[in-house]
Amino acid sequence: MMSDAQASAETFFDVAPGSAVTTRRANTPDLETIVRVAAELFHSHGYQNTTMQMLASELGIAKPTLYVHAQSKGFLLGKVFERVLRRADVVVAEALSKPDPLEGLTCLIEGEIRLSMIYRDYYGVIYGDQRELPEDLDASYQTWMKTFVTNVSGLIERGQENGSVRKDITPLVAAQSVIGLTGWSARWLRPNSSLTLDSASRQITTLLLGGLGTQGSAQELGEIR
Repeated sequence: MMSDAQASAETFFDVAPGSAVTTRRANTPDLETIVRVAAELFHSHGYQNTTMQMLASELGIAKPTLYVHAQSKGFLLGKVFERVLRRADVVVAEALSKPDPLEGLTCLIEGEIRLSMIYRDYYGVIYGDQRELPEDLDASYQTWMKTFVTNVSGLIERGQENGSVRKDITPLVAAQSVIGLTGWSARWLRPNSSLTLDSASRQITTLLLGGLGTQGSAQELGEIR
C-alpha cells in the first residue's frame, strides 16, 4: 500500500501536462536525459530565460525532434518536479517504516541530504521556479508538500511520545526546519576531499537531532549512527 505522500505525489503526476512519446529514433536522447539537461538549463539560466531551442542545441537535436518527445517547457518543468517528488517519497516511506522514530528521522535527514546532492539542479529549479508551475500543478505540489510536512511532523510526534524528542518544540516548527535545512543544502553544500558527503550528512543530522533530542536520546543517536 502506498503512503499518503506517495498518493499525493501520484496526483501531482497525473495532472502533469502532456505525455512523452515512448518511441524514439536511435540518436535521440531518452526522456530522462532530456529532463536532466532541462533541469540544468532551468537552474543555470532560469526557467523564463531557457528556450526550447537552447535545450535542443544542448542535446544536439533539432527543435522539431525535441517537440516530439517534450511538447513544452511546462511539460519539462512538471517532469523535473516529478523526479524529485518520486524519490522523496521513497525516502519518506523508508523513514516511516522504521519502528524507532529517532532512527526514522536519521534516515529521513540523511536521505534528503543525499537526494539534494544527487539532484542539485532539480532542487535549484524547485526552489527557484516553483512560481512558474501551471496553476493545477502548483496546487497539486502544495498538496504533496502538505502531506510531506505532515509525515515529518508525525515522526517528530512519535519521538515526543516515546521520550526521544523534546516536547517543548512544536512538531510543525521542527518539521519545517528539518525540511528546509536538508533541501537548502543543495544550494551551498559542495562535498570535497575535506568535507565528504557522508561527513556533511552526519554533521547536519547531529546538529538537527542534537537540538531536537532529549538528553537520553543523545546516546541512542550515537548507537544509531
